[in-house]
Amino acid sequence: MKKILASLCCMIGIYTYAQTPECPENRTGVIVTGEVGTTFTPTDLVDDTWADPELMQDRRVFWIHGLGGQGDDAGTTAISWFQASLWSEQEFMVNSARPDYNNISLEAAAVELKGDLESFPDADDHAIVVAHSQGGIVTRRVDQMYTTGEYGFEPRTFGGVATFGTPHQGAMIINNIDEIQAWIGDACNDLAAGPVAEFVEDHFFLDLLLGPDDYEGFTETFCGTFENQILPVIMDDYMAGTTSSYAVGAEYLEDLNAFVPEIPYICFYGVEDDPVLWNLVTHLFPGREPNNTVTYGEEPFGATNDMTGVNYANAMIGKYWYKYVTYSSLYEYYNDLLTGFDMTTILCYLFPPCFPEAIAAREDAYNLLNAYARGYNWITDANLNWEQMIGARTLEEAGAYCNCTTWSEYGDLLFSTSVLVDEEDPCVPPSDYSICSRLPNYDWVMKANDGVVLRESAGHGVGQVNMGMLNKMMPGSNHFSMRNDLNTKNKLTQMYEGYHGLYYRTSHR
Repeated sequence: MKKILASLCCMIGIYTYAQTPECPENRTGVIVTGEVGTTFTPTDLVDDTWADPELMQDRRVFWIHGLGGQGDDAGTTAISWFQASLWSEQEFMVNSARPDYNNISLEAAAVELKGDLESFPDADDHAIVVAHSQGGIVTRRVDQMYTTGEYGFEPRTFGGVATFGTPHQGAMIINNIDEIQAWIGDACNDLAAGPVAEFVEDHFFLDLLLGPDDYEGFTETFCGTFENQILPVIMDDYMAGTTSSYAVGAEYLEDLNAFVPEIPYICFYGVEDDPVLWNLVTHLFPGREPNNTVTYGEEPFGATNDMTGVNYANAMIGKYWYKYVTYSSLYEYYNDLLTGFDMTTILCYLFPPCFPEAIAAREDAYNLLNAYARGYNWITDANLNWEQMIGARTLEEAGAYCNCTTWSEYGDLLFSTSVLVDEEDPCVPPSDYSICSRLPNYDWVMKANDGVVLRESAGHGVGQVNMGMLNKMMPGSNHFSMRNDLNTKNKLTQMYEGYHGLYYRTSHR
């Protein structure tokens, strides 16, 4: 997740000059109305009944990383479980480890992780695995291997699992990875359009040599190269075999969900506030990684309610809107000068150089206002588009509109009506001289999410024990911050104190 949005953040940073929003246009035959809904009905799940383990020494806790599987050895301490694991050792009788795994495939990742866990002499069925995102899927596969004995009946290296933001029911972001790549390419084109056009206009020789088609072609070439050659390298973790295993509807994930564990699971999930995209990307800005001690201090759990991404987006919107309004005013000024009926227009026509210069200035202003409008529209629609690509916002049909036009018997138009009806209701013409058409009506349906994974996916898994929704929610935590924010502290404390099952109860130091 870091790489896909990091590329977007870097690119937006390059074009921190200006931008504006625009509502998506309604397509022909589609009427969009209604409120965004957040209803979610949890499944009936069973609490665990395991006894409180008798521990005479520090308990082993394994902290498993998410996308890519790179742990501290890969230099990812700033985005890992680093501070949460150290805090656990200081507050509870815990001995932490943060192992890695490969990203070749889910099977290969699970085999490697299983082997790494078995290299710890104190790893046994009293150990706990705390896994983030993809790490939870890999851990579940390891658990399945122990239960089925398909790789031999070695002693267990853990006896309980806690997942944070794991897409147990799949992650739609994986299904839409091609669309996300194209969307980032669009961002490059749209955000660059205004600043590039303005740069050319402000430099005499460039303006003399290059027309709008020239510099737009340059931008498209650059952004095309970025989208098709550079971006796939940046997003390589999303193209890996491991990620394809937990796309929504993936056969591998369905097989994994058919497995019923014999050990307790807890599934914590984040519900981020809108705008989820900009709250999410906060922790992709350099220096604002979840474990960055310079920004958040030496004390753990500092990545809480950081508004940097939202403030940045608002600043970008303000800059692009200001540019759009400025060049719109210039366009109106020169247009009035050329088409008006006052003395200013007359004087311009009487002064030979004025008329062609005014035409050129009007054209430049028109090109610039449209260029900045593109950037403004992209950035203000970005959150809505992102929510759709992660599966959090969908249009669902809710009834229909019956549109009727009625004429008199002499062919005179009398009136038109548009009435909202239920899906099963017929569209009845009010008279014999009426022609009616039925248009579907759609409501936006919004599902709670952490900016990457839906609550309904992260909150429970088919057939798993102790994965009910009660008190598993982390309000205001996004997919990145949940590794080191105050909700993380609260949930870990609850876990160690046995609130989510006696198996997890661990003594304070």
